[in-house]
Amino acid sequence: MKKALLLLLFLCLATAKDVYVDSSLSSASGSSYPTLDGAIYALYSGSYLAESTNTITFLPNCAGKTFTIGNYAIYGYGTESITLQYQSPPSSISDSATCSQLPILKLASNSYLYVSDLAEFSLVGLSIKYTYTCSKTNWVWDVGTFTVANSCFDMTEPTLTNKLSSCYYFNILAVSNVIFSNSFFAHDGTKQIYIDSCNEVTMDSNTFYLSSGPANAGYEAFVFAQESSYVYSTVAVSNLQVLCASTPIVLPGIMKSTELESTSYSDITITDCDFSKTTDTERTLFYVEYTYNVIIDGMTLDGLTIGDNHNQYMIYVYDSQDVAISNIKLTSFTAKNINNWSYMIYVEAYWNYVLNAVFTNILIDGATVINNYYFFYLVADYPEAISGAEVWNLTFNNVT
Repeated sequence: MKKALLLLLFLCLATAKDVYVDSSLSSASGSSYPTLDGAIYALYSGSYLAESTNTITFLPNCAGKTFTIGNYAIYGYGTESITLQYQSPPSSISDSATCSQLPILKLASNSYLYVSDLAEFSLVGLSIKYTYTCSKTNWVWDVGTFTVANSCFDMTEPTLTNKLSSCYYFNILAVSNVIFSNSFFAHDGTKQIYIDSCNEVTMDSNTFYLSSGPANAGYEAFVFAQESSYVYSTVAVSNLQVLCASTPIVLPGIMKSTELESTSYSDITITDCDFSKTTDTERTLFYVEYTYNVIIDGMTLDGLTIGDNHNQYMIYVYDSQDVAISNIKLTSFTAKNINNWSYMIYVEAYWNYVLNAVFTNILIDGATVINNYYFFYLVADYPEAISGAEVWNLTFNNVT
């Protein structure tokens, strides 16, 4: 009898609700709704989520159609979960063509994400179009786990002719675990995803597509920060493929890590990118600063071109402690620098951390350099700022 009561109590506590978005409907029918708003409202009983586990599924007839979220918050009381998912998500996305075949979630002034106080919040198999707006800001905060999987995230702003001075970020704050996997990100330097004071950030098996935005728009696609002194943040990025538009573009920032416990970038491939478009701003593909442990391992840069712009960096590590950079390969590279300096790997020891660095297996195989390009640059601004540095297997082939 006691076991039966306990089982009944468990079933009451672990309740779930499944609703559907069906674009063929003109009004709600059972657990199906013609709009995303209707499906979200159906999860609530007054101001409370009616169940602990909640799933909104977009049916196949929603593919290629645009959906919005009204001006309201999506929230719980710390124990509930909400998943927005396409019924037939792709296993992986490597080009923009797949994005048009998914339900489109438009984030704009009248449709924004404000999500808080959930155990889990997930977006699976959606095409997210993040459009500039300053009237409302997108936030995901105080959530146990936030997941974006098998989705597209478009951060481009094709109509802009000048950089944004504010309201250019999608905020993820105080989330225990942030996961981006098997997704496609389009970036032109105009907007970014800002992840602050999150315990663990994991990005695995994603593709970036870089295109040309305003020449002075140089915001990194992702910023990982640790502004709270009560959180120890770690970032692990792996299996990242970076592709570029076929025409020359400004070298955009891809990732920036600041004030973290550890940052790991591994197994990254950047292919056929012409970064020779003129800009007057400093740019870095991968930037790390004020971090205790930095690991950059397994990066292939193939078929890249750098223009005559000042301070363009592939890898820049500033004022960090234990730095290990290994298995970096630069092939079929052209540097058009004449009047300005640029760098492949730049590591600078400064003041806050005492640098201990190890560089292993760095290969430059096939490069044409006109002038003023450093493949490897290590500098200590003060003698006390560096405790040691080792360089193993630095190889140059066919460099002219």
